[in-house]
Amino acid sequence: GDRMVSRSVGTGVVFDRGGLVVTTASVVGYAGQVEVGTAGGDKFVGEVVGIDPASDLAVVRVEDLKARPAPFSRKQDIAPGSLVFVIGNSYGRLPSVSMGIISDVPSPLGEDGGETMLRMSVTASPGNTGAPIVNAGGEVIGLLVGRLSMQPLSYTMRIRDGGVHDFSQLIQPSNMSVGLPAYRLKSIAEDIIRGGGKRPGYLGVRVVESSFSPDAAGSVSAGAEGVVITGVVTGSPAESIGLEPGDIIWRFGGDHVESPGALREKVAATAPGNVITISFTRGSQEHVRNVRIASLTPEQLRRATYKVRPEEIDIRIQMIQNQIDRMEKELERLEEAR
Repeated sequence: GDRMVSRSVGTGVVFDRGGLVVTTASVVGYAGQVEVGTAGGDKFVGEVVGIDPASDLAVVRVEDLKARPAPFSRKQDIAPGSLVFVIGNSYGRLPSVSMGIISDVPSPLGEDGGETMLRMSVTASPGNTGAPIVNAGGEVIGLLVGRLSMQPLSYTMRIRDGGVHDFSQLIQPSNMSVGLPAYRLKSIAEDIIRGGGKRPGYLGVRVVESSFSPDAAGSVSAGAEGVVITGVVTGSPAESIGLEPGDIIWRFGGDHVESPGALREKVAATAPGNVITISFTRGSQEHVRNVRIASLTPEQLRRATYKVRPEEIDIRIQMIQNQIDRMEKELERLEEAR
C-alpha cells in the first residue's frame, strides 16, 4: 500500500538513557516513524511511542541513541521574571538560542481540558517547537509548545432574570510563547510510555468564572455556582447538544461546577465515549442534556474555531471606530501645529 509521508521540522530533548526523546505532538503529527538528527550531525530513525494531544507532548524512541538525558527540573514554583533560554532548531539551524523571561506563574491554558503552561516573552520561530526551555542554572524547566496569538482582555455580561442574556469579550493580540513545565512533562511522558498515549475527554467550550448572587428565592439559576460559556467549538460535543455562549454550566455528571478549572479537570478525567449529564441555565430557564464526551486530537486543537456572540463583533467595531476617531483628532492637532 501507499505510505503517507509528512514533512515538519522541530526540536526534541533526550528524556532518559533508554533512547527516549520528548518533543511535541504537532511536530510528529500522525507519523509512526520520524527522522532524528543530533547536534553532532548523526541521523537516526525514531519510533513514535505515543502522544498526548491535550498537552501537545509526544515521546519518540531512538534505538541506538547514545546521549545523556537532559537535567529536568522538578520545581513547580517558577517565578515571573526568571531568565530563560530556548535552545532550538530555529529555521533548521541547530543549536540556535533565544533568551527571554517568564512572564507569569504556570497556569492552565485554554478553558476546556487546558494544560498548565509556562508563559514567556521568547520569540518562537519555526523549528523551535519542542525545544527545551532552560533556566540560568542549566536545568530544563519546560518544553516550548508554541505561541499565544490572541488573549481575552475583558468580558462583558448583561444579567437579567437571574441569567446571562448578553455576553461579549474583548481580545488583544499577544506575542507570548507557551511551554509545558518540566514537572508536568515528566508525569505525562511516563503515562504515554506506560499506556501509549492517554486520551483526555473533550467537551469543546471556553468558560469563565461566574459571579452571581442568589436571588430572594435562592434559585439555582441565579446561584453563585457555575461557569459562564464564552465560546463553543464548531463540531464539538458541546455544539451537538446546543450549548451557546452565555449559558451557565452548574453541574457536570453528579458534581457541582465551582470554577473553570474544576470543569476542565472533570472533562479531562472523563473517558472519551462516556455519556455525561450536564445541567445549565439559559436566561431564567434550566436545562438538562446528555452529552457524549469525545477524544481530543491534535487536529481538533489546531482547527478549533469558536462560535461567539454577534455582540463581540459589534464591540470590536466600536473599539476600531474609537481608535480611528482618536487618530483623526491627533492628525488635526498635528496639521494645526505644522
